[in-house]
Amino acid sequence: MELIAKIAKDDKERLEIEEHFKGRSIIDKSKVFGSGLVKYVTEIKHMVNIPISFFSDKDVDSGFIFSLNNSKNIQNQVGVFTWNADPIKPLEIVGNEQYLEAKAENEPEEYRFCSCFNINKKLAGHILKRLEDDGITRDFIYPTPDINSWNIYEKSRTKASR
Repeated sequence: MELIAKIAKDDKERLEIEEHFKGRSIIDKSKVFGSGLVKYVTEIKHMVNIPISFFSDKDVDSGFIFSLNNSKNIQNQVGVFTWNADPIKPLEIVGNEQYLEAKAENEPEEYRFCSCFNINKKLAGHILKRLEDDGITRDFIYPTPDINSWNIYEKSRTKASR
């Protein structure tokens, strides 16, 4: 806060900067530790060998910090990055297959990797209204819609094929 107060030109800018960086440290050592391994694991050429996974910054004790929470989209969606390396099978099929392959005898056979809810289309207006009342709007879920990550994918794919 002291650093922000020193660099802000006025109170308005100070408040904006404080809000933007709220909850962050200047140097967060937990995000530096293991960064080489994170960079290695997340290269496409290595990811193709991981059938299914998800990446999150919620478990700091894991030693893997992906710095996903620097995106307003991810923060507002309380999201994670999900990876499915199978070119044909959907995520839920691969997840279920992995579960059945690794499950112990005492674990249930009826595992559901994920669930699908069929919602009658006639309820769309009601659901949208309820979400809006709770502050969940398109602008909240996608606060930075101009972010286009396709070029990042293309660069990493090109680099991996060298």
